[in-house]
Amino acid sequence: ENLSEYARMLNLKEIHFDETSKAELDALYKNIEYVQELLLSENIFEKDEFLTMVEEKEEEMDKITAEYRRNEIKRLQTKASDANTGVVYSEMLTDLERISDYLLNVAQDCHEYELSFKKVLQEQA
Repeated sequence: ENLSEYARMLNLKEIHFDETSKAELDALYKNIEYVQELLLSENIFEKDEFLTMVEEKEEEMDKITAEYRRNEIKRLQTKASDANTGVVYSEMLTDLERISDYLLNVAQDCHEYELSFKKVLQEQA
């Protein structure tokens, strides 16, 4: 919901990210997408390595997010980005990192309680 609101705000206020910022956000999104696909395609509880992969991706997200925040600060300092863009960018980083945290929580619960996210979805269909 938050990301949708940011998209609307960007359009209304005609705020545009530079190509580097777009690429950074895209990289975070791809990490999230990878974990989502893993959760939907595997029984995370069957092999510890599936949970380990999700945990590693979440750690990667934390490191990348911190790096991208530093990059944005540099862009603000050099005037390559402005305050409005910087605020929205920072909020989007926070939300994407939070999504990564939630996916890790889902993976850990599926692993602990021997649940298959894929199976649950199939049963509800």
